[in-house]
Amino acid sequence: MRNRRWRIVGVLAAGLLLAGMPTMVMAESNQGSTVTVDHDAYVDTPQTDEGDSLSDTLPSELAETPADSISSDQGAVLGPDDTQADADGLESSQQPASDSGTASEDIDLLETSLPAPKLAVEAHVSELGWQQAVGSGDVAGTTGKGLGLEALKVSFANALPDGFEDSHIELRGLVRSVGWQDWQEGTAGTTGQSHALEALQVRLSGPIAESFDIWYRVHSAELGWLGWTSNGEMAGTSGYNLDVQAVQIQILPAGSAAPGSIDRPFVAPAVSFSSHIADVGWVNGVSDDQGASILIGSTGQSHHLEAFTLALPELTLAGNGSVTYAAHVSNIGWQSAVADGAIAGTTGRGLPVEAANFKLTGELSNRYDIWYRAHLSNIGWLGWACNGQNVGSVGLSIPVEALEIRIVSKGSAAPGTTTTPLLEVPTLSYAGYSQGAWQSPVTNMGVAGTTGVGAPLEGLTIAYEGVVPGTVSYRAHVSDVGWMNEVSNGASTGVPGQGHQIEAVAISLGGEAQKYFDVWYRVHVEGYGWLGWTCNGQYAGTSKIGFQVEAIQIKVTGKGAPAPGDTSWSYFEYLRYIGWQNPPQYPQVSNQTVVLPSYCTGAFTYVSPSQIPYNATREDCVNAFISRAYDYLGTQYIEPWSTAPGGAVDCSGLVLQCLYATGMDMGWYNPYNHRWLPSQTYNSMNWYRNNTFMPVSVSNIKRGDVVYYSGHIAIYLGGGLIIDSWPRQGVTIQSINSRGRVIGAARPYVD
Repeated sequence: MRNRRWRIVGVLAAGLLLAGMPTMVMAESNQGSTVTVDHDAYVDTPQTDEGDSLSDTLPSELAETPADSISSDQGAVLGPDDTQADADGLESSQQPASDSGTASEDIDLLETSLPAPKLAVEAHVSELGWQQAVGSGDVAGTTGKGLGLEALKVSFANALPDGFEDSHIELRGLVRSVGWQDWQEGTAGTTGQSHALEALQVRLSGPIAESFDIWYRVHSAELGWLGWTSNGEMAGTSGYNLDVQAVQIQILPAGSAAPGSIDRPFVAPAVSFSSHIADVGWVNGVSDDQGASILIGSTGQSHHLEAFTLALPELTLAGNGSVTYAAHVSNIGWQSAVADGAIAGTTGRGLPVEAANFKLTGELSNRYDIWYRAHLSNIGWLGWACNGQNVGSVGLSIPVEALEIRIVSKGSAAPGTTTTPLLEVPTLSYAGYSQGAWQSPVTNMGVAGTTGVGAPLEGLTIAYEGVVPGTVSYRAHVSDVGWMNEVSNGASTGVPGQGHQIEAVAISLGGEAQKYFDVWYRVHVEGYGWLGWTCNGQYAGTSKIGFQVEAIQIKVTGKGAPAPGDTSWSYFEYLRYIGWQNPPQYPQVSNQTVVLPSYCTGAFTYVSPSQIPYNATREDCVNAFISRAYDYLGTQYIEPWSTAPGGAVDCSGLVLQCLYATGMDMGWYNPYNHRWLPSQTYNSMNWYRNNTFMPVSVSNIKRGDVVYYSGHIAIYLGGGLIIDSWPRQGVTIQSINSRGRVIGAARPYVD
């Protein structure tokens, strides 16, 4: 291509000589030799076909250049925001003449012998969208409005001369939250995603790249106009989250001086990073020391890490490699790796990062190692890992709270201990002795023992296996024996084959395992089924009530992770009520006797014991309610008393004691308050007005319902009969109509 230019210039020079014009300008060849041509003859004399001077047909930048300086690169046009200082700082590309070579072979008359192609530049601006195209050197985008430039289109505004076919303009953008894009023809950035450009690269490709340079600069948020750069170099910032707001782009002859100051066209720290922290949001950081410790996330605040970015501009911008990284996210698993400032993890979904890895690529991986470690919730810092190894936890549901990263020279020692950088679920293998034989071992929530056949568990073994050093210890509470001594790592607890049932167990981890993991377990108990989960050495099952354990499940989780399921009633030493129950809006029944509040002291604190079984039916409750009423037959009436049978009760005091016989805790309504609070003297009317029990129509009353009269309450026995306490009569059985007009009825035991 350069030889072609020599031919063009040679023809022009020859034409001038034939016309008899002076030829006294010094033009430098690519080999240092010079030829003398009259400069004025070239600039001022030749005419176009329409009579205009040749200078009128040159690009406006050149046409306006003084004739005595056109051979100097200082003829380039300044941008609209360039200062005189910019112009003063331009460097001339003019070189001293050389005596070597011959004029006939290497004449390079002027690189401006062809006009520089014009450009059309379109900017897509945040909140504004695509703006009208501007020309070479003009401002595309906005300044002073705080609006980021999100995408850019650059194209040739006019047809290219012959010989420049297959020439192109290529762009590459650094997009926030995305990273560096691939080179694309004529465009860079994104639209519809609210991601601003932070930096830009522009280059020419094809034949045009040999004859022209493409210059550009950006206006960056907070920094203003940065310096000019050219031909694929970076312009803008990286690592500071500063938007590109505007650009200027123009094409100049190859070797021309910059259109303005070339000071600081691109600004980047050694390291930039950001953390998306739960309940906090994005937190950004930079460091000018690539060897410094980088902390992503937070510690001591109980906030898990949800997403992060990392870029090493100082190391990677020269194109000699990248930093890549990936996140393992709760409920998602491992995501694909990203690089150089792109986001790993998620935002807006409340999903913590649980593990991560980092790696250097390209030449960087030969020069540096990248070390990192994870800080886990409820655990703290794990060991260091490097160059793509995983840190954190997998399968344990433990959130990462922070990541610490260091870039060191290749082969340098680890920054600290490398013990246990990653937690993986250890395996507990356990087996039960049931129905006269040892069963095959199960793991991780498997069922050891049996359910549904009434067979007791008589023996249990548990073994530990995992990357993290540890042990498992356990013991059993056995019928007729009590709590046995603790055993570990595969030994048997219980008395298998001797007819002694296991009734409760306790399991715990030891060694390093107890620092990082919880062991959860639950048992299936005769008459109750599966009890709640418990962990780390606490009791599971029953004692003192003679109920057998029939099966067990075990699960290892990360330290502080949620239980595998419900944790209520994992162990008890009395018969816990599991029978029929009222809807929750009404008073509840229990096989446990009601305990009065602590302020109830002295007389008038008697409570009838609960008389229903732990697995009572509704019929059991109704029978106990009425049976207790029969116990009070003949007891005298004293208002407002509620004592034991043979003492004294009024009408509501009798009903209260009969409700207690089903373990129904009436709370504020108790014998003590009934005696001493005037507002509780007539509880029959309090219950009636408050719908304490489920109201029913009088025509639909059943055995076990209560019947309301004006200032009175009775228990319905069925068959038109009631039992109540009446002044001067005490507790007797009467006709439902004997106490006057019935004003309502209610059902204490809802069917």
